[in-house]
Amino acid sequence: MSQSAKTQNKQLKTQNSLWLSVILCLLCLGNGCRIAPGGFFGDVTPPPRQQLVFANDSEPHSLDPHKIQGVPDMNVTRELFEGLTVAAPKTLEPVPAGAASWESQQAGQVWIFHLRPTARWTDGQPVTAGDYVYAWQRALNPETGSLYGILLGDVRNAEKFSTEIDETTGKSKHDASILGVTAVDDLTLRVELERPAPYFLQLTSHSVFAPVPRKAIEAFGPAWTRPEHIVSNGPFKLISHRINDEIVLSPNPGYWDAGSVKLKEVRFLPVKGETAINLYKAGEVGVMMSGMIPRAFMSALKTKADFYSGANFSTYFYSFNTRKAPFDKPEVRQALSLAVNKQEITDKLLAGGQIPARTFVPPGVVGYQSPSGAEFNPQTAQKLLAQAGFPQGKGFPRCTLLFVTDDTSRQIAETVQRMWQENLGITIELQNEEWNTLGTRIGAGEFDLCQELWVGDYVDPKTFLDLMQSKNSSNHAGMNDPVYDSLLDQANRAETPAQRLHLLTEAETYLLERAPVLPLYHPPVSYLKKPYVQGFELNTGDFHQLKFVSIKEKLQ
Repeated sequence: MSQSAKTQNKQLKTQNSLWLSVILCLLCLGNGCRIAPGGFFGDVTPPPRQQLVFANDSEPHSLDPHKIQGVPDMNVTRELFEGLTVAAPKTLEPVPAGAASWESQQAGQVWIFHLRPTARWTDGQPVTAGDYVYAWQRALNPETGSLYGILLGDVRNAEKFSTEIDETTGKSKHDASILGVTAVDDLTLRVELERPAPYFLQLTSHSVFAPVPRKAIEAFGPAWTRPEHIVSNGPFKLISHRINDEIVLSPNPGYWDAGSVKLKEVRFLPVKGETAINLYKAGEVGVMMSGMIPRAFMSALKTKADFYSGANFSTYFYSFNTRKAPFDKPEVRQALSLAVNKQEITDKLLAGGQIPARTFVPPGVVGYQSPSGAEFNPQTAQKLLAQAGFPQGKGFPRCTLLFVTDDTSRQIAETVQRMWQENLGITIELQNEEWNTLGTRIGAGEFDLCQELWVGDYVDPKTFLDLMQSKNSSNHAGMNDPVYDSLLDQANRAETPAQRLHLLTEAETYLLERAPVLPLYHPPVSYLKKPYVQGFELNTGDFHQLKFVSIKEKLQ
C-alpha cells in the first residue's frame, strides 16, 4: 500500500471512530445511559498488538518540557523526555533513569549524579551532563517563560538568575554560570542547592528537569517539537502529531533500557467527557485518564471491575484576581469562601469520593499539621461582605467566573453561583473556555475568578504553598504579600524538619486568612482501564510511566 493510501485509510478509520462516538453518545443519551452493574464496561478485546490508546482530555499546549502547562502535556512529554530519575509505578519513589546512581553531600545540599554512558538522543548522540546544564539554565531563563521552571528554585542562585531582569533587554542580569548546576565531566552532574531540600530527588522525575536537545532548539526554534525536527531521549519517540486529532508514539530503539519497553505504539487522543466514555466502551480507548469521567456516569461506573479510584494529592480551587476590585479586599474573598457549602458539592453534586477542601494543601503529608480551615458560615460571610461595602450584595460589581469547557466544571460553577446568590445576594456571571484558551487567559490575568486544579509535583506542602509566593509564575491570583513570603522563606531556612513543617503550617494558616484562593475539594484518582492493560498502577500522584506498561494479549 502506498503512503498516500495508508494515510487515507488511517483518516477513514479516525472518521469512523468519531462517527461511532457520536452515534453511541446519542444512543446513550436517548436510553438514559443504562449500564449493567458489575463486570467490565464495554468491549475488553485486547488490541491485535502492543498498542495503547489514551483518552488524554485536551490537545497539549506544548511538547516542549519547558513550555508545558498541564497534565495532558506532561502525559506525553514524560514518555519523550527522561530525566535523572523516573517515579516508581506504585510508590512514586525516584528510581534510576538518566542517572544510574547518585549520592548526596553536605547534609543534602550537594548532589552528584552519575549518568548512564549508554543514554542516547534519538539522533544517536550521547546524552551528557552538559545537556542537563543547558536544559536547567533554559528552564530558569526568564525569556523561556517556563511555568514549571519554579520547581528548580532550590538550585543555588536560581531565584537571582530568573527574577533579576534587565529592564532594557528583558534578559537576566546574570550569567548562567552562577547557577548551582555544573558538568564535572560528560557523565557527572553536580547540583548545589540553596539549602537541603528533602523532596529534591522526587522532583528530578518531573518533565521540566529532563534534558532537552540544544542543537535542535537552536536550529528550529519553536518548531523543534514537530515530528520532523524533534530529538528526544525517552523510552518513546514522536511519530506523528495532528493537532486536535491524535499524537502517536513508538518505542525509541536507542533508549538505554529499550528491552524493557513492551508497547509498540501509544496514541493520545484529545477527547474527554461522553466522547471519551463512548470510545472507551467501544474498545477504541484502553485508558481514560483520571478526572475525565462525567458526573452523570460516575455512580454506574463505580461498580465496574475496570474502574479504579484512590487518594490523590491534589486540590480543585477557584482563584480570585486580587489585582482587581472588588477582589483586592480580603473581606470580599473571605465572604465568597464562607458562602460556599463544599460538603453539598462533594456529597450531592459530585458523589465520587471527593473530600471537601477546608485547606489548600491536601491531606496525606506525614508530620504536617494542617490548619483547621473555615467551615461553611453564610452569616459570617454576609457580615464580611457588608464590612467590605456591599451589604446584602448591594452595589457589588459585575464579575465573571471563568472555567474550562466540560459538564462537571459547569455544574460546579452553576452550584457555586447559586450559593453566592442565595447566601450573599450577588450574581456572578459564568464563562467557559477550551483548555488552551483558558490557560492563556489565566496566565495573562484576564479574569475575575477562575477555575484551577493543582496536582502536587511531589508529596510535600511546599508544592502547594509555593504557588502563592509573590514571584511564582503559577500565582494566578496575584497574591503579593511580604508576610506570607517571609514565612515561606523562614521555612526554607529552618534548622530541623519539624520546625520547617511548623512554619509551613503557619504559612498555610495565614494564606487561608487572606483567602486569595477558594479551595473546593480534593479530587480522588478515578479512571477507567481495560483489563488487558498491565503495569498501569494506581498511585497518589496519578503519574504513569509507560515503559512499565504492557498489553496482555489474551484474557482468561
